[in-house]
Amino acid sequence: MKAASYYSDKGLNQQLAGDLDLALDNYKKALTINPKDNEALTNIGIVLISQGKTDKAIEAFKIALKANPKNSDASFYLGFIYKSIREYKKAIFYFKKTMKINPDYVQAYRALGLIYYDQKKYDKAVNIYLKALKRNPKIISVYKDLADTYRKQGKKAKAKKADNDFKRLLEQNG
Repeated sequence: MKAASYYSDKGLNQQLAGDLDLALDNYKKALTINPKDNEALTNIGIVLISQGKTDKAIEAFKIALKANPKNSDASFYLGFIYKSIREYKKAIFYFKKTMKINPDYVQAYRALGLIYYDQKKYDKAVNIYLKALKRNPKIISVYKDLADTYRKQGKKAKAKKADNDFKRLLEQNG
């Protein structure tokens, strides 16, 4: 399996360097050696997103999830794609699945909260944002999202507190 890891690593380096076609080739080589290589399966989907090949990316992430049902990255990216194409029911399904697989995957909470915000389901958005902050109280962007949602609800004091938390964390993190 070390050879599969070699090709996955090589693919990742090429992906980071922007050579997406070579990255895909190396991920595919990794899969010929180990068809369940989690990293290669997931990164193929990420490369395909980068190339604007949404349908193929969806297919790749579904294959990754089938190979490893606990692949929270594949589940998250499926949610991300479906959110970006406004298929909110599917996006919600995959973000919730991500949170079930990995309860500390706070990006899934935030993305789900943003969907609820867009749908004007502000109570649900607040609930999700608060769960995200419970998991990781240092996620700066969630405070901003929470403040915006409280403002939409007319809860000025809570919005101000969330804004202050946002500013405090920004200062702490430079």
